[in-house]
Amino acid sequence: MTTNEKLTALRALMQANNLDAYYVNTADAHQSEYISDFFQTRAWLTGFDGSAGYALVTKDKALLWADGRYFIQAAKQIEGSEFELMKIGIEGFPTLTDYIEENLPEGGRLGLDGRIVSQAFIDGLRPTLKKSKVELTADLDLVGDI
Repeated sequence: MTTNEKLTALRALMQANNLDAYYVNTADAHQSEYISDFFQTRAWLTGFDGSAGYALVTKDKALLWADGRYFIQAAKQIEGSEFELMKIGIEGFPTLTDYIEENLPEGGRLGLDGRIVSQAFIDGLRPTLKKSKVELTADLDLVGDI
């Protein structure tokens, strides 16, 4: 399956679950430093296999955030796919929360696999979701379903 075919499958599941966006991170249920292959969902979906990064897929965008250690590697590994590189910490590139606030529709729905995000991440996201009136659905492992 190509990256773009994976995105098509993910978007079909997003539509079936009435989601406007789906978040994919790099973590396991224990927030371990070393992640087993089973939880390498971001790498599988995007093709970028660096140790850090996260993705957001919307109905018409596929975004991958990576930090400065991985700009060259990420750009090369997502080349030819729909994914667009968002450079963490670089002016002109939105943060995840800025992107959600500016691009998800009011009353929209954001999905993620709540087993593999930290409470601190959810707490940091809540003000943006509340301000944008975006509902969080945290019980979906859509990448796993694919």
